[in-house]
Amino acid sequence: MSDSKLHLMSFAPVPDTKTTVHVVGLPDSLRDALFTLMPPRKEGGYLNTKVLKDDLRCWLDRAVELNPVRPNVHTDSWLIALAPIDLAKLCNVIAVWISSRKDIDTQSPPTAR
Repeated sequence: MSDSKLHLMSFAPVPDTKTTVHVVGLPDSLRDALFTLMPPRKEGGYLNTKVLKDDLRCWLDRAVELNPVRPNVHTDSWLIALAPIDLAKLCNVIAVWISSRKDIDTQSPPTAR
């Protein structure tokens, strides 16, 4: 490169910038089921959703953040995105995440020969 200077890049938002944020809450029944299927390593710990967060960022449009999930704590703003959230796709990604984390028998029953 002919230019050896360091060029810093940054983003300075305009003070009047506005955007729409889309939020999905985590139903208590789903939260409780997830803690039953995948209990945290320590008592009262968070549900380990790092892989789920990565999956959602890949499969959902502009998924921004997945907030932590604790047992017995209601979560109104669990998933936050800058685009509308496709709930069917969200459910599919959660189902794949659960099946990849648990030893759930996803094989079809053997066929008779």
